[in-house]
Amino acid sequence: MDKQLKDVLSSARKIAITAHISPDPDAIGSLSFLYQILKSNYPDKKIIMSVDDGFAKNLSFIKFSDKIKLQPLVKTIADQKPDLLIFLDGNEFKRFAKEDPEKLKAKITKAKIKTVIIDHHPIINKMGVDLYIQKETSSTAELIYEILNDIITLDRDSAEALLTSIVADTGRFLYPLRYPKSTFALVTECFKHGILIEELSNKMVRYTRSQLLIIAELLKNTVVTSDYTYSFYSREFLNNWFKETKGTKYEAGEANHSYVHTYLRAANGNKWGFTITPHTDNKKTFRVSFRADNAAGIDTSIFSKALGGGGHKPASGAEFEAKDIKEAIKKVKQIIKNC
Repeated sequence: MDKQLKDVLSSARKIAITAHISPDPDAIGSLSFLYQILKSNYPDKKIIMSVDDGFAKNLSFIKFSDKIKLQPLVKTIADQKPDLLIFLDGNEFKRFAKEDPEKLKAKITKAKIKTVIIDHHPIINKMGVDLYIQKETSSTAELIYEILNDIITLDRDSAEALLTSIVADTGRFLYPLRYPKSTFALVTECFKHGILIEELSNKMVRYTRSQLLIIAELLKNTVVTSDYTYSFYSREFLNNWFKETKGTKYEAGEANHSYVHTYLRAANGNKWGFTITPHTDNKKTFRVSFRADNAAGIDTSIFSKALGGGGHKPASGAEFEAKDIKEAIKKVKQIIKNC
């Protein structure tokens, strides 16, 4: 174990673990995985999981996901008074607070909380934390395993959380791996506990009727250019969808992810593209999600960074303001042209 990490873990009485807003399978899997490791090795310490957002129901199979406090992190800090806060799967305060990231930063500083980041994304902002651990592994969960390997004893529950993160963030191993040998060795260890990739995929990929309607809208609006493919839906469509189906923002997010993963790079031989969708919590904001095959030779993070976001070369995203979907599309196209 990293000596600095060992020291901060050993000295803490209450440890809060958090992951980014709009948590994906790696975020929830990493939370659960680290929670299980810490509970097993530090039984006398209080371990709290907290995320400033909800998550899709199809991730509720992950052990201990029901123990995650779904509330602003500033409230968790005020209520629980942790002396150590570990940020997972992100490296910007705005990725951990839906409202007023500066308030979160000030709260941490005032309470003199020790802070740690464990993240597999390229470094954007070190957030001024006490300890920053970063490596571009397949997932944040794999990085957790790597740095805490000497105190980990995998069982079925922890192996399932770990493998869920790896399978999801690699697109079931379709995306290029920076460290394939160690990733597949770890996957093999998970297999020893009777976990199957097919089983995990079936748990993660379950569509409600409301999600199918969003996928249908994205398919209907798909635009195939000579270079890339993109799709979108308007705020008017989203408002009507909420009203008619009673669907949740988490269902909408997962439906968009499914379209991006399954259809975006399957049209006309194009190897990259993007979707633009209205932000569900901010009426002035839109979200863009980029994806690219490795063979495309496109670094999508360049576009996302230009829009105030970030991510990996083949998968990245950003949030930005626009008055409507037409202006949002125009902005993204202009960024692509300029870059």
